[in-house]
Amino acid sequence: MLFRSSGSWSLSAFNNNFYVVKDTGESYGQQTKSRFGGIESQGLSFIPDAIILTARTLAQDQDEKKYIFLVSDGQTLGYNDADDYFKQAINVAKSAGVNVIGIGVNDNRSKLFTASFGYEEIGKTVSKFIRSYIAVAEEQM
Repeated sequence: MLFRSSGSWSLSAFNNNFYVVKDTGESYGQQTKSRFGGIESQGLSFIPDAIILTARTLAQDQDEKKYIFLVSDGQTLGYNDADDYFKQAINVAKSAGVNVIGIGVNDNRSKLFTASFGYEEIGKTVSKFIRSYIAVAEEQM
C-alpha cells in the first residue's frame, strides 16, 4: 500500500503480474472496493520488481513523504541471487526518498526496511503497523 502526505493512496498487488487495485487519483468507492476481493495468492513473488516499479512511480510525485508498505513474508521467488536483488530494490527505493515498511517480513530481512515487523495475530499486527507508521511519519517531520 502506498501513502502520500496529501492523503491520497494506492494499493497494488503482484505475483507474475503487477496489478493496480486502487490508484491515487481514484476515489475509494464501490467499484474500487470490489477489486479487493479479486486479489488471489498465486504465481511467483517478484517482490524486488514490485518495489522498484512502485519507487519509480513515487519518485515522480512531488510530495515530500513517500511510503511503500510491503505486506508479505518477504520470500522472493523467481530470481537467481534473490537476496541481492531484494537489497538492491530496497536501496533503489531509499535513494528515491521512499520509506519501505515491511509487514509480515521475516527477521533476516527486517534490517533492510525503514521499519518492519513479523505477523503475529491480526490485532497485534495492526497495532504494530499503526505504531510503525506514526514513528516513521514523526521522524519525517
